[in-house]
Amino acid sequence: MTELLSAPAFMLWGSPVSWLELVASTLALAMVGCNMREIHWGWPLAIVSSVLYVAVFAKARIYGDASLQVFFALVALWGWAQWLRGHRAGRTTVVVSSSPLVLDAVDEVAFLRDGRVVATGTHASLLESRPDYRAVVTRESSPEEPTGEAAGEAADRGEPAEVGS
Repeated sequence: MTELLSAPAFMLWGSPVSWLELVASTLALAMVGCNMREIHWGWPLAIVSSVLYVAVFAKARIYGDASLQVFFALVALWGWAQWLRGHRAGRTTVVVSSSPLVLDAVDEVAFLRDGRVVATGTHASLLESRPDYRAVVTRESSPEEPTGEAAGEAADRGEPAEVGS
């Protein structure tokens, strides 16, 4: 089995890429995708891909990189344990985002305008009650904001554009 994993899967820029490297990099990419979506499978994928990279680097006698992968695997194991035990419960996490997916997942949204909180509530309630919030989140133009040439010309001059111009 070890020989199969060490066998070249293909050549990339004149260097052989082993099946072990291919599996490790595929798992690492899957881990990144899971982490971006906050899917719990990212933790075990990080651990397995790091352990596989330990074998890749050790076979190539790159011991510094191999030891770094051991560190990554241990940190991922610790992070997974923290996540499983729910260390985020009871804490406040501040997230700055205009992404509807992120905003829909949080308990409370504070909408800021010019550095001041102008509204708070859930994402859904702010979408219903605040046209200015809806415009920011959906990236639409609000009635209060100029659009088209008037906005562009005013911005070029460093001036505010007149609404309705």
